Amino acid sequence: MIRYCVIFALFCVGSFAGPAIHVYNKCPFEIWPGIQGNPLVANGGFHLAPGEARIIQVPDGWKAARIWARRNCDANMNCESGFCDYNCKRAGGCFGDLLETAPEELKVYKNGHVASVNSACMKFNTDQYCCRGAYGSPSTCNPNNWPFNYAAVFKQACPTAYSYAYDDKSSTFTCRGSDGRTSPDYTVQFC
Repeated sequence: MIRYCVIFALFCVGSFAGPAIHVYNKCPFEIWPGIQGNPLVANGGFHLAPGEARIIQVPDGWKAARIWARRNCDANMNCESGFCDYNCKRAGGCFGDLLETAPEELKVYKNGHVASVNSACMKFNTDQYCCRGAYGSPSTCNPNNWPFNYAAVFKQACPTAYSYAYDDKSSTFTCRGSDGRTSPDYTVQFC
């Protein structure tokens, strides 16, 4: 049984020399880590076999980026990561099924059925929804000021899950190295 639906790791990297992100697949199955950020690195994602690892260099100024695991992807990166092989309604603190309740404009259809749900950032790719540019800090990225507060929709279904880059000010941090400019490296491990 899969122990997770989707694993998110939020990286709120400030403007400093580019760190390395070490991504490990400790799962007994293949994954396709997805990557979102500005600029896009590693072509937005890649394949990792069980036990495989990859190091990604990210540029100076890479902010509010995300890395998550996807499963069962084809050569065109069409993935079935929205299906978890078990009932996800309670997974990750969720009390509702986002595949059913998400706004229509965020739903992703495959073979006539809702396969997954985009974040507002993934769908609209604006600085405001992606918490980048002028909105690239915990104080300026506020979903109450978005054209539509999609974060509230996700929070209603999954109150303990992160729904945007700076969702939890008590648990999301911007890291700087000992010199105040460079960043430490990061490790992301799935399973």
